[in-house]
Amino acid sequence: MKKKKIMAAITLLGTAAVTMTGAYALGCFTTDDSSGYIDLSQVQEEQAKTETQQKETEEEQPVAVNNSKNVKNTTEEFGMDNVMDATDEYIKEQAKEETAKEETTKESEIAKEETKKEDTKDEDETQSVVASETVSKGSGNFTADSKITLPVQGTVAIDYSMDSTTYFATLDQYKYNPAMVIGCEEGTEVVTVATGTVISISQEPETGMTVTMDIGNGYKAIYGQLSQVNCTEGKTINQGEVLGRIGQTSRYYSKEGNNLYFQMTKDDVPVDPKDYLEE
Repeated sequence: MKKKKIMAAITLLGTAAVTMTGAYALGCFTTDDSSGYIDLSQVQEEQAKTETQQKETEEEQPVAVNNSKNVKNTTEEFGMDNVMDATDEYIKEQAKEETAKEETTKESEIAKEETKKEDTKDEDETQSVVASETVSKGSGNFTADSKITLPVQGTVAIDYSMDSTTYFATLDQYKYNPAMVIGCEEGTEVVTVATGTVISISQEPETGMTVTMDIGNGYKAIYGQLSQVNCTEGKTINQGEVLGRIGQTSRYYSKEGNNLYFQMTKDDVPVDPKDYLEE
């Protein structure tokens, strides 16, 4: 009997606790009803909304994760590193194009320069041909029968010798001599042996100031060791006119003393001037 009373008391206390808990839970909701009673349908509606929001959140969460992965992949694929790499590639391509342009410009300039040189060369060759034709048509008409007088008065220091060697005191050796070396004083006038046109005036190591004249028909007269030359290239000088004066001798003839180096050629082959001297 006593046990039954105890069980009844426990049951009563449990019921009261449940009632109070339910009342507290229901107290969290408000109602416009002045009676203070809570509309259970409203509670159920709110619970349904909450469950729906939770479900939508759960459904959106994987999408958000996937979007995050896609963003990460996109970032990795088109990240700053790749952007920088693309920029570097663009800069390299631009540099290649600039280099190619520069090389093309250089090649064009070189081609222009080569063309200019070729034009200048052609012009020089043309002028040379014209000069040569002018010389060949000069007033000189020297032949094998023509006669000359020596261009200066003096003593022959070294005679023409192409058949055998002759001694050169300054060089202290024997060698062939294609010209006459005529000793004379410095400042002595030098006259032309035949009418002709001046081909060249040059400074030579062995013969000093040297004038070469075309005197016609393949003959040339060459005068060396000169100073105060009274002519220019292309000028025609008549026989017996003053060509220049004797200058200081070159070091090749220091022991022979001041002299005129006089040479004659036929078709650029040395000939003996004495063969053309007047008797």
